[in-house]
Formats: sequence, C-alpha cells, structure tokens
Amino acid sequence: VIGDEQFTLQLSSNLTHLVVYTPADKPYFCVEPVSHVSDAIHRSDPAAHGLRTLLPGERFEASMALEVSVP
Repeated sequence: VIGDEQFTLQLSSNLTHLVVYTPADKPYFCVEPVSHVSDAIHRSDPAAHGLRTLLPGERFEASMALEVSVP
C-alpha cells in the first residue's frame, strides 16, 4: 500500500519483488512487480536471485491487481 493525502494505491501480485521508480523531476512514481531482485541479470547466479529463463515454448504467468482509492 502506498498513499498520501490525495490517494491510496494498493497493489497485489503473485510476484515476490517490487520496483518503485520515483523520477526526481516529475510529480509521479511508477510501480512494477517483478520476480527478481534489482540487477539480478548481472549477479553470478541470476536464477538464485529470482531471474527466470524460459525455454522455447515455455510459459510463465504473473498477475497484478491495482486498487486506487481517493479519500
């Protein structure tokens, strides 16, 4: 749950990590659920940090729900 005096955003997902991007010069932020820690691709064992590799024909499904409420 993220909120301020203008709104509340509740995010739920079956993914285990969340990236929140807050540009310094913009009045907004971005949220993105992900399966891996930041920069997992550059770690010695990316899979141990949640990065998934799919073989041809394999599938991976994820879900996310956003609920925004205004006070």
